[in-house]
Amino acid sequence: MQTLLRSAQFRGSRFAFGGALNDLSAIDGEFAKLFAQYWFEHPMRYAGMVRYLTGLDFSLIDRLPEVHEKITAPIHFIWGADDKTFPLELAKPMISSMGSAVSLRTVEHCRFLPQKEYPRLVASEVCAFMTD
Repeated sequence: MQTLLRSAQFRGSRFAFGGALNDLSAIDGEFAKLFAQYWFEHPMRYAGMVRYLTGLDFSLIDRLPEVHEKITAPIHFIWGADDKTFPLELAKPMISSMGSAVSLRTVEHCRFLPQKEYPRLVASEVCAFMTD
């Protein structure tokens, strides 16, 4: 995996981070340093990531709808309209099942990481939500 993630072509593929951003040129530079290089700079980080990913309990994910119903705090989602990881059409039923006040801001021309593609918009949305 370390060798593959050194390749810009692989990092931009759907097998790595290609589905996370609309602007594939943003995958290199700061993004690669924070989301790829970081995990491979130190063997303990990589081992921890592997333990986490192989230890995921998918039954917890299957129970998320019942957990969502119990949330009472207000929630504001900032969702990429082109997200392939968690498509917007799946967000809407999830939001309607939540037990709290929920708002949704859809970000056009954005995928999985609006905070990376539109950091100022995300910061503005978070500040507005937190001060309401």
